[in-house]
Amino acid sequence: MRVHRVRRDAVRVAAVTAVLAVVVAPVAGCSIGDVRRDPPAPTRSTAAADGPVPVPERAVRLALPASARLQQVEFVDAERGYALFVVGGTDIPAAPVSSGLLFGTTDGGRSWQPVHHPRLDGHPQLHAGHGLLVLVVEGTVWYVSADQGRTFRRLEGERPPDAYHQLDGRFQLCCDGDARPKVVEWAGDRFRPLPAQPSLSRPELLGYGGGRLVVARLSAGRAYVSVSDDDGRSWLPPVPLGDGTWSGLRAAVAPDGDAWLIGYADDRTLFPTLWRRDGPGGGWSLTRPVDPPERFTSAVPLGGGLLAVTGPDGAGLVGRGSYLALGWPVGGAHLRMLPDGTLFAADPSTGQAWLGPGHGTERRWVTLRLGPA
Repeated sequence: MRVHRVRRDAVRVAAVTAVLAVVVAPVAGCSIGDVRRDPPAPTRSTAAADGPVPVPERAVRLALPASARLQQVEFVDAERGYALFVVGGTDIPAAPVSSGLLFGTTDGGRSWQPVHHPRLDGHPQLHAGHGLLVLVVEGTVWYVSADQGRTFRRLEGERPPDAYHQLDGRFQLCCDGDARPKVVEWAGDRFRPLPAQPSLSRPELLGYGGGRLVVARLSAGRAYVSVSDDDGRSWLPPVPLGDGTWSGLRAAVAPDGDAWLIGYADDRTLFPTLWRRDGPGGGWSLTRPVDPPERFTSAVPLGGGLLAVTGPDGAGLVGRGSYLALGWPVGGAHLRMLPDGTLFAADPSTGQAWLGPGHGTERRWVTLRLGPA
């Protein structure tokens, strides 16, 4: 069994800037009211457009060889995270290529402790989420831990194990090779197809938040999308979103159920096409922000009609056709929202990561810096 990937659309990836003038629903799983009112336009009360704001920094020096290189940082919520360092064979006896050194934190990066694991020779990778820690070596050896690294189970094979797919959350599409992929729900170590399935032919991607499921596909350059507003118990008929030359789509749904579709150009570094769902039973509106940046890295819906985006020019905010730069410290790093609503980004090349707990644009950003002692 192999499940479609639906979380890492770019596979393998601040202080409160101002007082938020618009209240954004903060809690996943809340009931979805009628949200047909226009989303708020970003203003200088919802976004700081005057440049980066200094934020607290947590710099931690770890007991590592001087040549250790930070390869990955992953957080599962505002407090728990992991950092994987790679050290060349000259620093660790008998390491043929490189070896991985893993550290974990349970206090938001204030302190880090070694995580004892099977020897990670070769080219290790780290993945974490939904109570699981998965380490991969050379793409064929998998170490899975369900107790934050205290014990590991070894698996082998070119196909990722079920534990790897569970990292992507409660709902997913399954399975590769099926004539018609189905929406499935994970329950423990097993998944089950939902009793009600969308009538959309061959859905390719899925997004979920606040009880709302969105599935979509591209066909001959046109996007088609179907929505469930009740955790998949019923589905609205598929609707087309217009012609285009998109190379890919992503469905992104905020914890309050605010749903967006992101259409990528052939050059995925260009600012994408954006659609936002108008409300329960409503259609989708094409969103064209005024003077958006040319280049693009990532997008995260914050709820209440606001979409945070990052790119080489820094972070910005899209809402009701407007775009404003944000003073967040994440720069052009890939931004994502963790299950507890915390925003997270990392740039291993500089040894930095950023945590932004809070709601909407009200974020208590902190910068993490990790490196050898």
